[in-house]
Amino acid sequence: KAGQTGSVQISFRPRARGVAAVAMTVRSNDLDLTNVEIALRGSGVQAQLSAQPTALQFGSVAVGAFVDTNIVLSNAGNATLSLRNAFFDNSAFRLLSSLPASLEPGQSALLKVRFVPLVARGISSRLVVVAGDGSNVEIQVDGVGTASDINVSSVALDFGTVDLATARVLELGVSNSGNATLRIARLRLTGD
Repeated sequence: KAGQTGSVQISFRPRARGVAAVAMTVRSNDLDLTNVEIALRGSGVQAQLSAQPTALQFGSVAVGAFVDTNIVLSNAGNATLSLRNAFFDNSAFRLLSSLPASLEPGQSALLKVRFVPLVARGISSRLVVVAGDGSNVEIQVDGVGTASDINVSSVALDFGTVDLATARVLELGVSNSGNATLRIARLRLTGD
């Protein structure tokens, strides 16, 4: 009605990160100004967690030893990224760094990770990093625990009765059922 003021609600629901700009035309029965152009502009913001590398190969590591390496977490988005948790699903892999509470856009953080094999075999896991919005990044991690494993064909050899000044030779089989080289440092006799 003449002399009254009203309002219209206009919403912005971004579908992607970045700036969106459109023009809105208001048409009326005003004889002087039938069309009024209004510029609409907004920025879609979203954090985006990424990790490098996306997979880790620790290679072969002796059982009881360890190898450390780093993973870089980044916020490739345009909003602050809150971080909730990071964990491995296998205890042979460990996170040595504290997870930061948040990453600003473009910011990165270095996470130190360790492989400590407890058994001699291939070991796989994944590092899961959970963001505050519930999204996550998973990094596949693999390594091989190595160890030698000596086996002997007998734990006792009986030479029986042997004449003095002669010798009897018996064979003792030695094998390695492990996945690392077996080195025999020395043989030593004890007893009479």
